Amino acid sequence: MFCARVGFAADGPPVNHVACGVESRASGRVCKVSGMNRDARLLEEALVSSDLSDKVDLVLSSPGVDKYRVASSSGSVNFERRRSDALVTHKGLGSSFEVTEICGNDPLAEQSISAIGSLEAEKADRASGVAGGIRTGANGGTSQTYPNAFESIAQFFDSPDAPDLYVCRSGEFDPEGNIGQHGSLGVVQARALMIGSGAGIRQSAVTTSAERTVDIAPTIAALLDLAPNSNGSHLRGQDGRVLDHILSGSGASHVVVILLDGCNTNLLREVMVSGHAPNLSALVDSGSMMEHGMVASLPTATLANHTAEITGRHPGHSGVLHHTWLKRSTGEVPDLLSFEEMFWSASHLSEGTETIFEVIATQRPGGYTTATFEFCDRGASMSTFEMVREGTGGALPDLSECRHVNPVAAQEGKYAFYSTVDHLSMDQTIAAWGQDAGNPLPILTWCSLALTDEAGHRSGPHGDLAMQAIIDSDSRVGEIVAAVDRAGSLAQTAFLVISDHGMEQADPQVSGHWHSTLSETGVAYRDIGEGLIYLM
Repeated sequence: MFCARVGFAADGPPVNHVACGVESRASGRVCKVSGMNRDARLLEEALVSSDLSDKVDLVLSSPGVDKYRVASSSGSVNFERRRSDALVTHKGLGSSFEVTEICGNDPLAEQSISAIGSLEAEKADRASGVAGGIRTGANGGTSQTYPNAFESIAQFFDSPDAPDLYVCRSGEFDPEGNIGQHGSLGVVQARALMIGSGAGIRQSAVTTSAERTVDIAPTIAALLDLAPNSNGSHLRGQDGRVLDHILSGSGASHVVVILLDGCNTNLLREVMVSGHAPNLSALVDSGSMMEHGMVASLPTATLANHTAEITGRHPGHSGVLHHTWLKRSTGEVPDLLSFEEMFWSASHLSEGTETIFEVIATQRPGGYTTATFEFCDRGASMSTFEMVREGTGGALPDLSECRHVNPVAAQEGKYAFYSTVDHLSMDQTIAAWGQDAGNPLPILTWCSLALTDEAGHRSGPHGDLAMQAIIDSDSRVGEIVAAVDRAGSLAQTAFLVISDHGMEQADPQVSGHWHSTLSETGVAYRDIGEGLIYLM
């Protein structure tokens, strides 16, 4: 194998391909690692060794400003970001990326979002992806691709709290033993759901394969005809852009966002085809479903992409890097999935970050917005988490009080628990549209439903619990649409049904960890959140 230097514009073909004669460690030879810290290099070598090939897909690092490196067991690629101030528009900061070094197989050679584009393809990929504990095929997998990888990696390492190394686990491996997992760059984990319907939404819009989770907030702003800033952006510091191609131009008086956390787009499509998700199917029939979804930002995880969707900023810019990470300036390690901290998640937003709720509050004084069971709730008029912070939240309903709960699935304890959470999120949304508190009709409704994520973890997206969670959630979607109809506002309301990331089927037989292998290097490190590696 050889090392090549390649010039590459983000949206263009490779140019200036020159072999430089350095061979990769994957073939038993050492590949040059320009500017990389010695300890980071030792940890990277251990992580991409054959001993961990069933657990580690990619190892990401940033050896210098605007310089990035991605390593796998079969090769590595170094690339750089080229900034252009001239491209700062409402579409975001313009950047291009140049590949500067390839050793062995380029791990990021394939970046299509259309790969593994059906549930059948997912199952086939999982069945053939591992042989004898070693991933087979090019790029570490049979069909694996990494959509929007350059931008996603670069933004992640923009954070002052970014780790020295980020480990993208293989699709088969979850260190917590879940059957479904996410967090990495691979297409199945990065593919987030996107359905648009109703006022201001173009029917049968064609996906461009460029939609991203950071585009949601700017698109909501455009739907509501909110005024852009002087530089054309709708939110301060936004990375996202308006998805103009899905908009009809007529606008909407109200926007309802329903977030199905961790929902696998391929599974949802399968459930709709089977006729078991009639309410979601009706929204698609009168609107659009992005065929291959949106691309979630790295990490493809809940807190990072909930925040991205509401602020229009990537996790590396929003202040919420993951659900847990090391704050280098203070040594603090937030854990925003813990009940002690999750209700204060929005307090971690970085300076200069703005939520879509705050934009509405500024431009529509007295306007009413809701955020039910949403982490990034700052600026919302009514928020479930704000009620908890104030001590007025009350208790979750008893399971017997909840509608749309499959009794067989509910025998699994966490399925039952998250069914009560989603029931309350739905009921609070319906109450807002019924104006039960004397409120005006909501300009923006943000209703987060968590069951699809929890069920996906429990059974994997190919399992019965994940399928049943979509069926139960579809009924809740139907109730919310009906509440908007009862309020007489259906024709003036846009609906966005989204997810924050995808969900990939793991293999429980791939167990163990990388800690013992890393310890053998003698390098002092700290692993936070099973993959954020900080040098000590």
